[in-house]
Amino acid sequence: MNFKRIETIFIVAFIILNIFLFNSLVDRRNLHYVSTTADQIDLLEDMRQANIQLPTFDDQKQQAYAIQANNYDILEEEASQLEGQVGIVEEGLYYTSFLSNPIELEGSVEEGFTQADYDKLANFLRSSQVLFGEEYALGKLDKENGVFIYYHVVNGIPIMDGTSQIIFYIDTDNNVFSYHQLYIGETMQQGNPIQTISDLDAVKSAYQNNEISANTLVKKPVLSYQRTLYLDDLSMYVPVWTIEVEHSTRGKVLLQVDATDGSVIQQSVQANPSIRPLPERPDTGEN
Repeated sequence: MNFKRIETIFIVAFIILNIFLFNSLVDRRNLHYVSTTADQIDLLEDMRQANIQLPTFDDQKQQAYAIQANNYDILEEEASQLEGQVGIVEEGLYYTSFLSNPIELEGSVEEGFTQADYDKLANFLRSSQVLFGEEYALGKLDKENGVFIYYHVVNGIPIMDGTSQIIFYIDTDNNVFSYHQLYIGETMQQGNPIQTISDLDAVKSAYQNNEISANTLVKKPVLSYQRTLYLDDLSMYVPVWTIEVEHSTRGKVLLQVDATDGSVIQQSVQANPSIRPLPERPDTGEN
């Protein structure tokens, strides 16, 4: 028996089998990719046919961590050192400031504000008149409520659930006369990094769960943090996609979609529900 010939036949057969299996795997992956891409295009076309205006998507998965925040009344402890304002601390967490000298701005709520206005607010935020102001970044100008909203940013991701933010209130002269602050304190990363779904997948999930209806405007989703656990001594936050949707009849609503599995974890709520009414300015005895 020619063992050398048999060995050669087995080697050739093994190589052919591996080539066949490799090609089969590639074909299956290509089929899955084509199917997934077709489904995605069909879903986008469905939304466009329903007169849903969509933003430009990044369509990229990202890496993010869950975070833990240690709850303590640091605003209450530190607020007394702030100058040029009269402040009120409520429940140890909510600090409201009434400025002795309002921040004068050039623009207006109706016509918009200038870059110089935004620079002035950014400088004030980083000044000694605001606690931990360097940890906040501009979120948006809310024209309906006449406020600027700045979000606490952790690991490059804003906390947009209303639990750690600064709101600048604009008076009738379009000047900032007061601000309201919430601060969750020091944060720590928890566990391993989480791979998120893309912003496009988040919108698709919301649409498939009937959270985005016809004749709406969908703003660009923002990867943000939302509190999922609140105890006396700590809070836990996880990454979510926050999607603002403008309805012709219901106004602006916010959707929160779990950034890991795409489930809708908070259904349509009014935008900026966390904006609190200002308390009365304390009487300092000054005329």
